[in-house]
Amino acid sequence: MYTGNGVTKKFPIPAGYDGQTVILTMPSGKGIKMTEGDGYKIEGDSIIFFAAVPAGITISFDESQAGELVNTNSGGYVVIYSDGSMKEITEDPALLLEQTQKILSEAKKKADEISQTSNEAISYITGLLSTVNADLEGRLTGYAQRAEEIIAEAAAEVKIQIRNDYAPTLESLTEKSNEIRESLQVMELLKDEIRESAITAAKDTKLEIISQCQNVITACENLGQLKNEIQNLSESTRSEIIQERNKFLDSIELKAQQELEALKSLRLKMENDYQMLNTKINNRWDLLRGEIDGR
Repeated sequence: MYTGNGVTKKFPIPAGYDGQTVILTMPSGKGIKMTEGDGYKIEGDSIIFFAAVPAGITISFDESQAGELVNTNSGGYVVIYSDGSMKEITEDPALLLEQTQKILSEAKKKADEISQTSNEAISYITGLLSTVNADLEGRLTGYAQRAEEIIAEAAAEVKIQIRNDYAPTLESLTEKSNEIRESLQVMELLKDEIRESAITAAKDTKLEIISQCQNVITACENLGQLKNEIQNLSESTRSEIIQERNKFLDSIELKAQQELEALKSLRLKMENDYQMLNTKINNRWDLLRGEIDGR
């Protein structure tokens, strides 16, 4: 009598036995009668099992040594597990194994087809995403160019608006300048006439000039005062023109600063909108990439 260890397949035939009867007894006391050619073979003075006997199962060569024999004449099969337990089945384990291997082969083939289809889908999605990304980049470039054009158009409109707003003031200043210039010309003509009159009077009557020297001196003094008044008037007029010009330049500079701030605000808003759109695109890209990686 021997005890299996899950490794040994060859066992010597005890004296007085021919090996034609071999009983495997389970730990529960139930035994099964093995058949030569199905579960083992005889070589010389030993029997060799086709599969190692599980540990704990007793190998005997006499039916009387088994407490209870399992009926194996029902046309079924008995499976002995490594823990010593047995189970009767109605189908051939070899046939079931063959069918299982066939199913596994078909499943592997299907898995390969699914993997190939998945790779093709990933390649298609990747190409599609690249196309969409390129299209979006092109659109963003177009939007940036359009933004520059809008800014240029807005600047041109502001320039035209400034011209329209201050055109009356410029015309008024031009008219005043012309009036002052004409007044100065009239004064110069008057001065020339007075000088000519004085010279003519001096030539016509030298004696009268001498006799009325005091009057001439007085007249000259009056002319000097008139000249000073004219000069003072010119200085005052020029000062007023300069003041009006400075006011005009200050108002233009203020208007330009306001429009420049508005343009800066518009550019900042467009940059923020561009950043927000870029963030949404990156988030959508990360989401699609996560779906692809997770599959």
